[in-house]
Amino acid sequence: MKQKTRKIEHSPKTGLFFILLLLCALSLTSCFSIGIKAEDYLSVPRLPDAYYMLQLRLDEEFADLEKLYPPSGGDNRAAIQLFDINYDGVDEALVYSSLPGDDNPLRIYLFESLPSGDYRLIAKNEFPGEAFSAVRYLNIDGVGSCEIGLALSSGNTTKHLVVLSLIDGAFHTVVEDDFTLILSDVSGTANTDMTGSGNQDIVTITQTMSDSGTTSCSIGLLSAGEDGRIARLECGMSPFESVIQARHGYLSDGQNAVFIDIRTIDGRYQTEIFTVKNDSGTNAAYSGTDNLSLVSIIPQSPEGEGLETLRAVNISTQSLAGHGLRPLVPISAPLPQESVSTYYEIDWYSYDSHGRKSLVVTTYHDTDWYFEVPPEMRSRLNVSRKVSYFGETETVFSYLDSGIIVPFLKILMLTGADNRTTAIHGERFFLLEDRSNVYTAEILDSSVISESYVTEHFHKITREWFS
Repeated sequence: MKQKTRKIEHSPKTGLFFILLLLCALSLTSCFSIGIKAEDYLSVPRLPDAYYMLQLRLDEEFADLEKLYPPSGGDNRAAIQLFDINYDGVDEALVYSSLPGDDNPLRIYLFESLPSGDYRLIAKNEFPGEAFSAVRYLNIDGVGSCEIGLALSSGNTTKHLVVLSLIDGAFHTVVEDDFTLILSDVSGTANTDMTGSGNQDIVTITQTMSDSGTTSCSIGLLSAGEDGRIARLECGMSPFESVIQARHGYLSDGQNAVFIDIRTIDGRYQTEIFTVKNDSGTNAAYSGTDNLSLVSIIPQSPEGEGLETLRAVNISTQSLAGHGLRPLVPISAPLPQESVSTYYEIDWYSYDSHGRKSLVVTTYHDTDWYFEVPPEMRSRLNVSRKVSYFGETETVFSYLDSGIIVPFLKILMLTGADNRTTAIHGERFFLLEDRSNVYTAEILDSSVISESYVTEHFHKITREWFS
């Protein structure tokens, strides 16, 4: 059979359609190509227009192979940072860079922002080392411009601290010091006023090892006196495997102090407290640094085995709910052992500047919560725990009475899928609920403890308590 063929006739309307389609295609192409050159596709992305002039100045100042090099740690981690160094209300631009292979590869540039939008180089400095570990902006002496604290690392545990001050349009080094840790490395606090001068001090921790393998550790305090001179105070501390936490706080008599929790060489835990003493008997804030000394206030244990804060439990100095903001130091003692597990009673002490301690509260700590032990139960407490297949963890508190164990309180943690429905029944009462657990309690001896006491003195543990 002969197939029929269809002839397509082009009407004026059809021709007009194809012409319009072609024009649209050409216009779209031109929209994306007008003003674009071949080299634009290969260009490096530039800074936003507000910093374009700064980029031009960097291109003028940077050597071949020099590149932006941001700090590796701390809160200020950008390669280009804006900060009002001279307190004139206008941010300067600080640029951190590196020139690999140079004797002083680490560089810092300070640019002034001009009303025209341009930037002018004010100061520049170069340093040996491999990286900027951290950058901090400080006011150490309380006068002139803000100081810049640079932590420089060279591939080992020891770092080098350099503090720069802008004087007469140039960087001047006002402090240089070697250290292992600076306070903010373990606490997030870059500096504090330990001397009461009103200015910011820098606290560092240093760990060194001799050729014979002996480890020595010390804490250092960099502080400015009334004359602006920066002095370094130093005090030895116990050898440590690691620093778990270091924080600034106040002693019970109001004195500034640094609380340092460490893991000892033998795997135990310990708190050391350091404060500044004024040898002249006058106020530290008005006597300069000549008469000041940095001292440890924690005495040795009666057995001479170490500081009296030495403990087996990995728990850090903290401010406890309901007991103010003052840091409290934990000292643990094992409870009578009813199973293979060892439980601890933890006494929390406040210290004054003479090293005298006062008991504030005693607690029992579980995995996720803690309970303030009634004062009359201290040193009489006994604890047993039981985990069921039904998602219940049961902790029973007892006391010893003439050698007999008398239960007085049960605290339960329920983790099952239906923990809400099984939480409250019988004599149980509600304590707390978080995202996955419900906590309840049951009074076993109402002559010893009340529901209101349990509800008020049961608390969740925050994660920052532990390393």
